[in-house]
Amino acid sequence: MRFIYRFRFYRYLVYKVYTWSKKRNNGIPIYETLLVLTVAHYCQMAVLFLYIFRRHFPGVIPKEYSKWYLVAAFIPVLAFHYIYFYDKVLWQNFEDEFKEESKSERIRGNILITTYVLGSIFLGAPIMAFLDFLREMILRMV
Repeated sequence: MRFIYRFRFYRYLVYKVYTWSKKRNNGIPIYETLLVLTVAHYCQMAVLFLYIFRRHFPGVIPKEYSKWYLVAAFIPVLAFHYIYFYDKVLWQNFEDEFKEESKSERIRGNILITTYVLGSIFLGAPIMAFLDFLREMILRMV
């Protein structure tokens, strides 16, 4: 088993996104699931890297950079997600593991996974602004 799947949350994340994609019946659930995982993780990594580089290596990343850099960086991340995360047998086991959840567990799980995915995508800029604010507050105290 891959390291990341030792964590129940990630097994549940893949299960939920995969089953949502399967219910839609108008796409390829494997690729939709991998795309959702990739976008969420890509946004998390982008916030982390941009924050580190802006704080510790100013001038390395220009303020105005092309969107093509973001696309060029996204493609290897997507390829990595396909290689690392996709395993047909494991994903089937995830469905078997979580198929018996109750209605209240399903609702709570939907809220949790939706919050995780959307939060990963849309909360990056506010988190960076908050970290900048905290840094400035700490520097004023010192």
